[in-house]
Amino acid sequence: MKLISTMPLSKNQYINQVVTVWQNQSLTDIQETTIQKPTIVEEIGQYFAPGNYFYFIFNLCDLKIESIGGDPFSVVGINKEALQINTLMEAVHVDDLKTMQAKEEAAFEFFNNRIPIEQVPHYKASSTFRLKTPTGGYRTFLRQGQVLALNTYGKIRKTINVITDITHLHPSIDQSISFISSKFPSFYSLDPYTLTPKDKNPIKFTQQETTIITLMAQGLSAKEIGIQLNSSVHTIRTHQKNMLHKTGFSNSVQLIADCIKKGII
Repeated sequence: MKLISTMPLSKNQYINQVVTVWQNQSLTDIQETTIQKPTIVEEIGQYFAPGNYFYFIFNLCDLKIESIGGDPFSVVGINKEALQINTLMEAVHVDDLKTMQAKEEAAFEFFNNRIPIEQVPHYKASSTFRLKTPTGGYRTFLRQGQVLALNTYGKIRKTINVITDITHLHPSIDQSISFISSKFPSFYSLDPYTLTPKDKNPIKFTQQETTIITLMAQGLSAKEIGIQLNSSVHTIRTHQKNMLHKTGFSNSVQLIADCIKKGII
């Protein structure tokens, strides 16, 4: 009788599994079709980042990082000159590496097969993971990415990825992935293995509530939010209390962390 080994994989083996997913996506075709406007690189930081961040373009043809923005050294302790996909992967917590293969496969499945090609530029993928810092500890990061270019087979060729430190929000790691759009339906907290919602009864926020949470995440007070939305402080605080009651969180930090992790904001 042949015994099947249940020994856990090494960190390098988990990394190789993720790399294989990328290699399978990348074909020998050298032509590409840009589907995002070039100015997205300048706009991406403010649109995505609720904390200290850096961003880069990932080329799936050669698995290289290019066009690095922000200061990765201040965020993860890696200089721009040394920032390549292998240095980032080596810093990822091994428990997060275990599900990274499934997350990458889920992202390719969603963008390649679950939505029409014309919708691809309007979605971003969002998930959380932990990176080891130079001090030896781990910090929690939000990874958000959009497709920049496809090859002539309609497969993803280039993506832009924004890595944001959200440790200060004390988010939990649930290994889910979200696909968010402001123009088309969004899909929050999906199980990467099945692409079905982990939360069977997701809480839905109104557009006004989502706007308020977004402004809260930017550090605005109830008074400042009221001025921006032309509402009274009492109205803003009522919305905040209602959102805490709706979600069951005890404070705004927990609410913001959960919304950022799920990609709601």
